[in-house]
Amino acid sequence: GLGFVHPTWRIFGARTGRWSATDTAMQTIPKEVRYKLHEGREIVIKLRNLFRARPGYVLVEADYSQLELRIVAMLSGDEKLLDWYSKGYDVHTMNAADIWAKDWGTFSEDKRKKVRDLAKRVVYGLNYGGSAETVWKSLIVDFPGLPFAAIQHVVEGWFKAHPRIQEWQSALIAKAEIDKYIEEPLSGRRQYYHDGKIKPTEVLNFPIQGAAVTLANRAVMAIAGQLNWTDEALLAQVHDSTVTEIIESKKVKLFSIVKESMEQTVQLNGNLVKFPVDLKWGTNLAALKAA
Repeated sequence: GLGFVHPTWRIFGARTGRWSATDTAMQTIPKEVRYKLHEGREIVIKLRNLFRARPGYVLVEADYSQLELRIVAMLSGDEKLLDWYSKGYDVHTMNAADIWAKDWGTFSEDKRKKVRDLAKRVVYGLNYGGSAETVWKSLIVDFPGLPFAAIQHVVEGWFKAHPRIQEWQSALIAKAEIDKYIEEPLSGRRQYYHDGKIKPTEVLNFPIQGAAVTLANRAVMAIAGQLNWTDEALLAQVHDSTVTEIIESKKVKLFSIVKESMEQTVQLNGNLVKFPVDLKWGTNLAALKAA
């Protein structure tokens, strides 16, 4: 028979306000798992294959594009990031081109993709207070043989090109040391340190993750208010995306509802940032295609 998954959702299940789910933990299911067998053989199981739409229905997944880095641009007021986003540039490619400026013109397309991915991964670690050493240790598994000097090069290049971000991070930590709390600016939600001992990584993480939560929650409420819930449903809010379901013949209607509900423009401290989404659809969560 057809089995249905009914997770228990906690809309304030995490410190930052992010949703969490149990029985089934939808937000912690990896895209795939790999099992090594004898003689070097390997089995790859795509876990998202387990999640499929009902017969006659399709799934629609809408994922915010670079949500957290856009929030960093907005909160820090970094002029270069704000300019790149306003012009619709691929920020991670622009960043890699900045950091490897002397050699970028000689890189092959494959080399550019690799250094773009490396720079992207390093930057996300730095956004949450990671040091060059901790970021290097977290990446060495995916980048075997990666020299520490390469991470140092990215770290130095990033903060040289984006001094406002480093200034903003230092100011956040200094303020938290005095106030003994950190605040998410869009909702005013706070994380208190009642023992007086702040945790710098939490201080940097909370405003970014908290703002992401605020934007996602606004989107969920807007989507839910426009569905008829007879042949349309909001199934999950997973990290920076929503998963909805509708009869296939009506999918274009759902594309419009989700896109209009999720895409937001926010102005904070004079900084205007647009938060676009990427839409995908299909019957199998592991094999969705662009809308």
